[in-house]
Amino acid sequence: MNNQRRHQLEQNYLANYLGIRLSRVQHLLKPALIAVAASFLGFLGYTAFQSLSTKQAAEAWTKFYFNLNGDAESFEALANQYGAAPAGQWARFSAAAANLQNGIEALYVNRQEGVGLIQKAIAELGALKNSTTGDLRTQSILMLAKAHESLGELDQAISHYQSVVDATNLSELEREQVRDRVSFLLTQEAKEFYQWFGTLNPKPAASPEIPGDLGSPPESPTIQFDPDKLPAIPADGAQPTEPSAAVDGQLQLELPAETQPASDETTAEQAADTQQPAPPAVPSEQPIPASEASPPLLN
Repeated sequence: MNNQRRHQLEQNYLANYLGIRLSRVQHLLKPALIAVAASFLGFLGYTAFQSLSTKQAAEAWTKFYFNLNGDAESFEALANQYGAAPAGQWARFSAAAANLQNGIEALYVNRQEGVGLIQKAIAELGALKNSTTGDLRTQSILMLAKAHESLGELDQAISHYQSVVDATNLSELEREQVRDRVSFLLTQEAKEFYQWFGTLNPKPAASPEIPGDLGSPPESPTIQFDPDKLPAIPADGAQPTEPSAAVDGQLQLELPAETQPASDETTAEQAADTQQPAPPAVPSEQPIPASEASPPLLN
């Protein structure tokens, strides 16, 4: 009995102890449960967001790589679609590179068009020179320097070159090329060349003007015949000969051989034939004289 009583007392003491403790933290249970639920929902949301971001990033990079042979407009469309995403930033860089290349080539045939494309590339690269991606930032600044150099803005070009000459993501060969470029742009020769190049203003040749009557074919062909030179239709219903080729725009007809007039040479030959003497007549058979007869045969 004593052991059973002691056990009951211990249970009552534990229950009282737990009850006192629960009463002290009861007001904290509801906020704690809410915090746990919020954390769980946050974890689910973060997982879903990461999954969606990964899917969008994979889609963006897929479109970017499949568009590597595209033009500047197609890369601009990708850049506008994916914005600040890595694939979107590289798409904007590719669009700027295409515009810069096209602009430099256009400077030799149409300066106004070339300057417009280069300025467009500068605007696109300006949004990338502060990118958090190191390689993208460095390449964008180098391309900015090249764009300003092509326009003869040497001070800005030198400033951009010098800002990345010590970049850690440049190889030693690239770093040496940047230094050589800066050294050249500081020379008087470079200043004179770009000053002269800036005075050139090539324009595309004007397209030839096509007369109005050559812009479209005639409505219907015009065929004219000279009635004085048309052959007469034979009375016996014979078919006329086919016309010969046109001479001087007039249709010439070939008449049948029997109706064509004889030439002068043919007439002269026929006349000569009629004036030739007749062949000699064959002599008639006459009796041979006796004196001319063969001698008699000897007996």
